[in-house]
Formats: sequence, structure tokens, C-alpha cells
Amino acid sequence: MCMKNKIVVLGQRGEPIPAVNGGAVSTLMQLLIEENEKEGFLDLIVISSYNYEAKIKSSKYKRTKFIYINEDSIILKIVFHLLRDLGKIIPKLRKCINTNYLWQAYCYLKKMKDIDWVVVEEGKQILGYWQFKQLPMKTAYHSHLYEIPDEFPLYDRIITVSSFCSKPWLRFFSSSQVKVCCNAIQEYFFSDSKNEKKRESLRRELGYTDNDILVLYIGRIKAIKGVRELSQAVLLSKDNRIKLLLIGSSEFAGSKITEYEEYIDKLAEESNGRIRHIGYLPNQEICNFSKISDIQCVPSMGEEAAGLVAIEAMAMGLPLIVTKSGGLVEYVSKECAVILERNDDIVNNIKNAIEDLADDTAKREKMGKVGKERAKQFTRKEFYRNFIKTLED
Repeated sequence: MCMKNKIVVLGQRGEPIPAVNGGAVSTLMQLLIEENEKEGFLDLIVISSYNYEAKIKSSKYKRTKFIYINEDSIILKIVFHLLRDLGKIIPKLRKCINTNYLWQAYCYLKKMKDIDWVVVEEGKQILGYWQFKQLPMKTAYHSHLYEIPDEFPLYDRIITVSSFCSKPWLRFFSSSQVKVCCNAIQEYFFSDSKNEKKRESLRRELGYTDNDILVLYIGRIKAIKGVRELSQAVLLSKDNRIKLLLIGSSEFAGSKITEYEEYIDKLAEESNGRIRHIGYLPNQEICNFSKISDIQCVPSMGEEAAGLVAIEAMAMGLPLIVTKSGGLVEYVSKECAVILERNDDIVNNIKNAIEDLADDTAKREKMGKVGKERAKQFTRKEFYRNFIKTLED
């Protein structure tokens, strides 16, 4: 890392950087920027969706240049739509970059000189990146999902968040072209969580007693996340000490309540206080609820790309119950997490795992300590160093 790398990060459309509106990818890129302020190994340019608050906040970073794309510009909208309409007539233009955001980013990139890499942070593969192949710098796609590649992906390198997510890409790329860079979490999750007085006070405020075993779920309230199965498991248990606290909404802040979320809320209403759903909260507030909990559950029914919420739980010293889901199991270990198969017995198996931990304080404490130590592999510094390594030849 002696030589300074010149890198452009192309942020996700609609997710401003710095992460003033939240968003997992924007937050991760903010961690990269913040660590670069300390380490300085990158000559960094960030292209981001425009946001006034983000632009103000960006001024504090001295080692990163920010370029903000305003898709609301009327003149640029007209030019882009003319190009797109011409594509209906001229075959060569049909493959034109298909969003205003990408088109403006491309216009900036083709003027840049001496750039080593542009790292594309879009959440899904987007038509139009073929045009980026004409740029003088190499292109890396930072995939944050488990996805099946297009038939002819046009990137020079793929960065994934787990080995599980790398496998589909190996159909088109050599192992030297597909790199894994694990996610990281904010530093405040590593803060001391042993303030018993504050814990007891917040528990009482929420109506929980010292004897209650509080199971925490953090994430989207969606069928694929296994919230129904977890709720049913808690209600199935005859141990009335066991309570479930759900934090999250169908998507993110301000998202509409879905039919599934209404179903979960009805379960909570009829649970006689055993289930509580408090909706979406920003990460800083979530920490307080982690501190008062005894167990955290990640009961995903689909294939998770990685395990961000699991890292946060480990850093907070919480024992985990997780399903054997994609890249999630690469982030945890059997010493700090109960790992369950996703099968027809999942509700009963979650119930048994919760009851087992509820009855064994020593086991919970031991798992929590192992988890806190393991979480140190996923710090901002580790992510920064690994991110740079993925772009080395």
C-alpha cells in the first residue's frame, strides 16, 4: 500500500454520500471515506446523488473530492431524454446508458485522467454499463447482493460481500478477478454496553422486568426475513419470560405499511405484551435496544448476501440465533451463534433455541464474549484495508 491508488467510487443512485439518509451501501462508503481521512492510501473521488445536507457534510473530508449529480436539472433531463429517444431510431444509441444519473456520471468519468479504478456501487446490475468499457480506467463492480450475473458481464473485477455471493460470478471470471471484501459496521457498536443501571432503567421504561428474556429482531418486516416464523416461535413457547422486540419496517424510513407488516402487528396486538413492534429506527438509537436485550435472532428464510446485522449483534455482545442462510454464516461462528437449518421444523427449532439460551445465563455470556471478539474482524479499518487489496493485481 505504498503507492497511492486513484479511485472513483460511483455511489448508488438515490443514496447520497455521506449517508445522511441512511442506507447500508452509503454508510459503508462513508466508513471508507472516514478511514481514508486517517490512513490516506487512496486518492479518492466520490460520485453521488445530490443532497444538500450531504454536500454540506462532505466539506469536512479533506482527502475526498465529491461530485454531486442533480437529476432534477431541467436542461440535463432534456438532453438525456433526447438521447434516449434517438436510441429508438438509431440502433447504436439503443444501448445508451439508461438513467440520467449514469449518463451524467459517465460524462464526468470520460474527462478524468490517471484514474486506476472506478468502483460501481449500484445495488443491481444496470443496463448501460457497457459504455463504461470505453473509459480509460478499469471498472470494478461492488456487488452487495446475491445475484446471478448477466450472460456477458463487462467488468474487469467483481467485489462481493461473501464467498457465497462470489460463486455465480465464477462462471464468467477467474478466481483472481473475483474478490471478497466483508462488510463493516460503525464504531459506536463497539462501545461498552455494560451500563447495568441504564439497561434496567430502559427496560422498566418499556415495561420489561429484570426476569424477562428479551429477544431482539432488527431488519425489514418482510416474509423472506422470517419475522412471522420468529413471532410464532415466541408465541409457541410456554415460557412467559420470553418477549420479542421487533425493530424495522417493510423497507426503510417512511416506507408504507404492507399487508405482511399489518399481519405482524396483529400478532403483536394479540400477544398480551409478548411481542412489540416499534418500527424503523436509525442505527444510533438501535444501540440502546441492543443493550437491554438478551438474545438477537436473524431468522432469514432466503439467501442473505452477508451478515451486517449479525456483526452489530456480535459487537454488542449478544448471543445469536441465525438460519443457515447464504453468506450470513460466513460472518458468525458456532461459538457465538446457534445456526439452524431452514426446514419444515423451523418454528419449533427457533423456539427450542430461544428456550435453551433463556435457561442458561452462562452460555449466553460466553457466546456474547466470543461474538465481541469476532466482531473485531469487521471494523472500519479492516474493511478499508481489504477494499484496497481487492483492487490490487
